[in-house]
Amino acid sequence: MKKRHVIIALMLMVTLITVSCASKDRTPSGPEPQDSSIDQPGTTGMQGEQKKNDDNKNQVKQGENADYGVYHGDKAYDFKLEDLEGNVVSLSDYKGKTVIVTFWQTTCSWCRKELPLFNKLYETYKDGDLVVLAVNIAEDKAKVAQVAKDEGFTFPVLLDGQAEVAKKYLISALPTSFIINGKGIISAVHIGYMEYSQMEAYVEAAFKEM
Repeated sequence: MKKRHVIIALMLMVTLITVSCASKDRTPSGPEPQDSSIDQPGTTGMQGEQKKNDDNKNQVKQGENADYGVYHGDKAYDFKLEDLEGNVVSLSDYKGKTVIVTFWQTTCSWCRKELPLFNKLYETYKDGDLVVLAVNIAEDKAKVAQVAKDEGFTFPVLLDGQAEVAKKYLISALPTSFIINGKGIISAVHIGYMEYSQMEAYVEAAFKEM
């Protein structure tokens, strides 16, 4: 009887460990949308090696300042990238303004659908302290410039040629957008396509945080 009890106990332990591991495997490793009520009809997988894991997440929080990160309420990491004209642009250049940093690639159909809406948003709010920075990840400059010209983008298009900023921001799907308030704090993170009304809601919420 005692031996039977031992066997049953061992079986229960194995079951618990299996369930625990399965649960951990389902834990998302990248930024999550801060408003779970927002539908996300589609994302495009990253071109190239952009897999993320818990080690990446921990490294982000163990950097120069634990207040910095890529999640809601974190202070956004500063970065410097060249625009299509060769000018160096920093996130910190826009201190005091609400900034949307959206990561994209020309091969991402959802990005191509969303970016014209960001351009409309930028034109509507640019005099009200809003900046949109469209960060292209690891694509040919000429190709990116042609898309920007064809679409008539008026916001800054930045080139993350080595995907260094994308890696720091744990980008694993496109489009991914960070709404950063005038204090440099991440107000929201949205993974996936956004309708214009959703963009406006995020911006208005960020304005109120000033």
